[in-house]
Amino acid sequence: MCGIVGIFGESNLATDWIQRATYSLKHRGPDDYGIQNLNNGSLGMTRLAIIDIKGGAQPFMSENRQYTIVFNGQIYNFNEIREALASKGIVFQTTSDTEVILYGYIVFGEKILERLEGMFAFAIWDSVKEELFLARDKFGEKPLVYHVFENGGVAFASEIKALLLHPKISRDPNFVALRTMMNFGYIPSPYSAYKGILKLPPGHFLIWNKREIHVSQYWRISPVKKKNPVKSELIEELDSILNNAVKQRLQSERKVGAWLSGGVDSSLVAHYMAQNCNQPIETFSAGFSEREYDESEYSKIVANSLGASHNLIMLDSGIDEIMAQVSLRLDEPFADSSFLATYMLSGFTKPICSVVLGGDGGDEVFGGYERYRLMSLVGDSGINLQTLKILSRFIAIIPLEIGLKSKIAKRKALLDSDTDPFAFYENMMTWIKRTNINNLLKQELQDSEIIDFKQFLDQSHHSSKKIEFMANLFDLHSYLPGDLLTKVDMASMSFGLEVRSPFLDSRVVNFGLSLPEKFRIQPTRTKILLKDLARKKVPIEIVDRPKQGFGIPRSKWLRGELNRDLHSILSKSNANFSNIINMTQVEERLRKFDSGDNDDTEIWALYMLGNWAKKWL
Repeated sequence: MCGIVGIFGESNLATDWIQRATYSLKHRGPDDYGIQNLNNGSLGMTRLAIIDIKGGAQPFMSENRQYTIVFNGQIYNFNEIREALASKGIVFQTTSDTEVILYGYIVFGEKILERLEGMFAFAIWDSVKEELFLARDKFGEKPLVYHVFENGGVAFASEIKALLLHPKISRDPNFVALRTMMNFGYIPSPYSAYKGILKLPPGHFLIWNKREIHVSQYWRISPVKKKNPVKSELIEELDSILNNAVKQRLQSERKVGAWLSGGVDSSLVAHYMAQNCNQPIETFSAGFSEREYDESEYSKIVANSLGASHNLIMLDSGIDEIMAQVSLRLDEPFADSSFLATYMLSGFTKPICSVVLGGDGGDEVFGGYERYRLMSLVGDSGINLQTLKILSRFIAIIPLEIGLKSKIAKRKALLDSDTDPFAFYENMMTWIKRTNINNLLKQELQDSEIIDFKQFLDQSHHSSKKIEFMANLFDLHSYLPGDLLTKVDMASMSFGLEVRSPFLDSRVVNFGLSLPEKFRIQPTRTKILLKDLARKKVPIEIVDRPKQGFGIPRSKWLRGELNRDLHSILSKSNANFSNIINMTQVEERLRKFDSGDNDDTEIWALYMLGNWAKKWL
């Protein structure tokens, strides 16, 4: 893993900026540092050395010095591509995947992207054409942001904070993006929190030439219907491709471990990892004293069944200090509160392992979220909207008392809400409802545009699939890269830790999305085929337990260690926050929360928005 930066066509201050911007990403790559000045700009990188530790330094230049590359990520099939290139006469100087990408681009052009199996963001400069080529992986595991200067020059980086060091790049907020963050909890690509900064979307490349930019999509999710599938054969095929995906992701000259939550996905990854290692594996998990959030007993069960060396961190103190660190890392507002747990788990893992395998993508690929099951009820699977309305009336008799578990309370609120399929899904995903966002903004900002949730769902339409599959594709297009993978990248790379996701192997993704819905989602079951496989591989008590997710005790923290900071951030003294937010509305919500309201969703989203505004505006 690395941090990469570059600037072209903007000579003023470029030398000073490339040095400071590269150094600002040192946390992403603590092992090495390099800058290359070129004919029309500069490239910089910080390196976390995993493959070819001695020979893989960057920026890396082709033998004829025409092409130079900086690369962040890991290519798992680089040896296969290397052999194909060698057969065409390419002689390699190193054993690194960086050199394979560079010569792959020289030989195949942009078509090399279709051959790459891995996570990546890279830049290649062609000094003859004076052309910059930027590319990002299919699912958005690695980030890439860029800015276009008024004169047509361009700068890019792994993180926004590096771009903000340039004096010509403004911190003016993008209010469309901020409104969307309040609704989604994250800012989807191509938007960022700043007017002049864009994110290159997953599965896209960018070409800069003659001060013009062209962005193109090179890959899209295209599920293919399987003909006459036999369940036993599907399980056997899935067993093989998952095993191969994990095996490929074990390539490393550094120690590799596994994040183990005790859920189906991470447990399967750990199982295949143990199967492919000749010594006990290292596993890592986080726990809480509150049983509602704690899964550590399940992770221990799995670790013991594998004979793993298990490492557990309890996340019950020091949250106020962690929040101060998080504010420095998150250079745009981000509401997913599990970032804190992922951040602490990353810091705990790094001294033992430089690489870990995780279970990200399993729910999106195999239909694991409860909301997909609920969407199948809303759709045409036998329970129509009228029936759902009857359920809403029935659940209305449940009192919303303080002691009611938050998940039950949320289900009550959902079933009591609009039962239009699109609105229903938005209500399940939203942090602050669109109808409430205007009230929370200053008067002059209330008419600014907001990205329509339905617009994103429409983009995920698939003619031969049901409505729950549309929701599933939305998550792969938006929620996975915008929230989950952003969380993992920003948290882990804060400590120079590489996280690899076998479920995001393109063969695994294509297999999972091509399954008939009867093997994915039914009104009473989710992740059907994957769980059938898991019953053969992991302890049975892991498979059928209720899904928890990586939640944190937000209400307890906000009323405890974080309470003083919460009131400070959500106050008029936070000028950057109060300049955009209707403080009367915020104060009203804060009073309600202090009086015992158990729903902290809006409060947390505002708290994270306020933290960002104080630090970065």
